[in-house]
Amino acid sequence: MIVVLPAFSVEWIVYELGKWLTFRLTERAVKRLISSLRNVPRVDEDIFTLDRKIRDKASEEISVAVNSISSTMKLASRSEHEQMLESLGYLKASLKKFRENFIVFTNNLVDEEGIKPEGLLYLDYILLSGCFAINETARDLIDVIQEKEYDNLSSDMDEIKRYIRDLERIAHIRSTALSVSNGNFLRILEFQHPNVYETIRAFAAFAYRSSGKRKGLFRRKNYDEICGRVIYVAKVLEEEKGPVVEFSDFYSDFVKLNPDIEISVDDLEKATRILIDKGFMGGLETSEEGLNHVILRYDYAGLLNVIDNNVKMKDQGVTLEQLMIAKDLPKCYIARLLGQMEKDGTARKVTEFDGTVRWFFPGLKAQGQAERIC
Repeated sequence: MIVVLPAFSVEWIVYELGKWLTFRLTERAVKRLISSLRNVPRVDEDIFTLDRKIRDKASEEISVAVNSISSTMKLASRSEHEQMLESLGYLKASLKKFRENFIVFTNNLVDEEGIKPEGLLYLDYILLSGCFAINETARDLIDVIQEKEYDNLSSDMDEIKRYIRDLERIAHIRSTALSVSNGNFLRILEFQHPNVYETIRAFAAFAYRSSGKRKGLFRRKNYDEICGRVIYVAKVLEEEKGPVVEFSDFYSDFVKLNPDIEISVDDLEKATRILIDKGFMGGLETSEEGLNHVILRYDYAGLLNVIDNNVKMKDQGVTLEQLMIAKDLPKCYIARLLGQMEKDGTARKVTEFDGTVRWFFPGLKAQGQAERIC
């Protein structure tokens, strides 16, 4: 069953964060996060500036968390739980190390040709949401000590440690993204870290929606508002209909989910192309039957699982037509997906003597399961 919450509400952001990431945010923290997502700039120079501001804010959150742990240690020192004090001291040191290594000295977004800094910026927001979660949990430690609920103390400390590990992963992804010179890092995330990619799109949907000018919106052709709604509709339809839909269906579903506005087919197509160019959506393709399709996203894991569960496909390779039948998706989508996987080195194309083209996926044999690749 699809969960359709009020678009761009606090509840929707909480649902998206909870669905894809492990961070447990209070309503107060979510509201602070939403406030920081408003009016995200589209000009690269301003994005570079905001990048630094967001990480400064994340650093402040960790510093407050460290102070909370120090206060907890003072309260705990009155007891005779030396092991508990040692654990708190280790946690405090871990937070300081994380702040120094992954926030304070993290590389800035770089102004290089081909880099799409707007997408990279949303990794900062994921980092900030995790720092909010750490701060909230660290504040709880003081109450737990005062109530002498030592079992809960251990649980909360384990939760903070898990958050640190998750944030170190995000910081590593960010560092990797900055090394991609062709600006296609969102496609890499979509393949290697789909949960992070989906969270980025949720943040982008809210940020676009929040920055739209309401008065005279469509007369002035301000596409920020439309783009935010397009991402939201795409995420809803992915769960209902899969990764690709006909454009005519996409338009009708957009209208159904947005009854408060009027939009032309041309405006919807332009907003969709803007998002495709930025990497927030897959593409617009025309099938052999002349139907226009919207690729909402690339479902790498779904395709790999089909092959991984079929011994013959895995050993003898698979043709484009076989995948079309197995996935019940149009040729234009499967061809684009295979081409992307070929670029990533996940798929290897072989042309046989009779002209038959097959794709092999050597990573499946090495790894054993598609989930490990994705």
